[in-house]
Amino acid sequence: MKQRLPAKRTTGWTSNLLAAAGDVLVPLLFAFGVGSIFSLICGCNPFTLYSYIIKKSFFSVGGLLNTLGYTTPIIITGMATALSIRANMYNMGIEGQVFLGAFTAALAGYMIKGVPTALHVTLCLLIGAAFGAVYALIPGLLKAKLRVNEVVTTVMLNSIATQVTGFLTQSYLGTGDAYAHTEFIEQTARLAKLNSKYRCTTAIFIALAIWLVLYFILKKTKFGYEIDCIGKQWEFADAVGMHVSRKIVVIFVVGGALAGIAGATEILGVNYNFVNTFSANPGIGWDGFFVCILAGSNPVGILLFSIVFGALRYGALAAQTGLGVPLDLINIIKSTLVLFMAIKLIGNNREAYDDADFLRGIGCNVLHFRDNLRYEIRGGMKADTLIAGGQEHPVDGVFIIKDSISVSKLIDGLEYENGAIVTKRDMSTSIPGVFACGDCTGKPYQLAKAAGEGNIAALSACEYVKENK
Repeated sequence: MKQRLPAKRTTGWTSNLLAAAGDVLVPLLFAFGVGSIFSLICGCNPFTLYSYIIKKSFFSVGGLLNTLGYTTPIIITGMATALSIRANMYNMGIEGQVFLGAFTAALAGYMIKGVPTALHVTLCLLIGAAFGAVYALIPGLLKAKLRVNEVVTTVMLNSIATQVTGFLTQSYLGTGDAYAHTEFIEQTARLAKLNSKYRCTTAIFIALAIWLVLYFILKKTKFGYEIDCIGKQWEFADAVGMHVSRKIVVIFVVGGALAGIAGATEILGVNYNFVNTFSANPGIGWDGFFVCILAGSNPVGILLFSIVFGALRYGALAAQTGLGVPLDLINIIKSTLVLFMAIKLIGNNREAYDDADFLRGIGCNVLHFRDNLRYEIRGGMKADTLIAGGQEHPVDGVFIIKDSISVSKLIDGLEYENGAIVTKRDMSTSIPGVFACGDCTGKPYQLAKAAGEGNIAALSACEYVKENK
């Protein structure tokens, strides 16, 4: 591709930021609208409720530290979830892995004695990570070797983990008190608080370190690229030598280890013993899953939404005490947010934007328009000019990124059958000079088919242009 386009992008970062913000703000407005209705039912002015939560969560040192304290494990579980989601798998067992990590870290915290603080904390974290990893290995192996649906196995393993840890705490490893809990961990196993009065501990630095490492892995490494490839089409990824089964196991094990660490930090920094209600409702594992879904598994989005969810967790407790608002109201808001965000994301093809970024990365100058402008493509046998909003731009090619629509609405006069464009072996269509390839030409919907058809279509288009000069 010739580099004829000017390096300057037509739409600045502000317009892109506003467009991205709109994808988030619309669901937020709907969610808080639903929350407002229930707030009124509870006899609380919605404006009073939301302003109270924001004030308590962010506008004081204590509130901010408490918010960061609730945010810490959500960052870790959100990134743990992202590993599987980006590979188009749904590890719904993060909560169970959190429980095992917390439970075993609590046991190590009071059973191991006479060691320095740094070593004791490290051992507790490693033990929690190890048990979380081993537990996640089960659905990982079932998925990799037998293609067993990971949603079913991980959900069931969640129940087993919570029930087993509860049983052991109640019957064998508890203190025998009225409510079931383990012994309190040693002082040497406790994470230091940033301020003794508030929830935030040095675990926030562990969470941020995990976030930075995984951000780099997902965005800058071969392994991150392979995860994305597996998510798009794992049969093709396996065919080109990515050893998909092995990668699937690694994805689950690493995710489980991170979940175990998240559970361990709650015990070592906040609770100091294990009790089955430590994760609260709906659980830090589930909050991590929601955060990941809302962020589209994007690490930056996960970090931001984790802070939002941390603020909602702390704000809900503050509102319950200060305004008499039930905790369930905040859970309604979070659930509604996830629902409306999921609706918003349907049909939003992020891969197309990634493809544009790829072209830019290999040296092509790319213009990227996101505004609602009027467009016109001009040229003879090939496009050479794009008119956007009355402004002309010299181009070598135009790529149209849009939500999925019926093939019948793509181009007038295009022949289609059973929802797919009719093509010949050279991928030509009923309209001279128009070639089609990929999913729009029908089943099978596979990366290998799309790549093969794309190659044929490209060569056929070049030949057509050559013959019709």
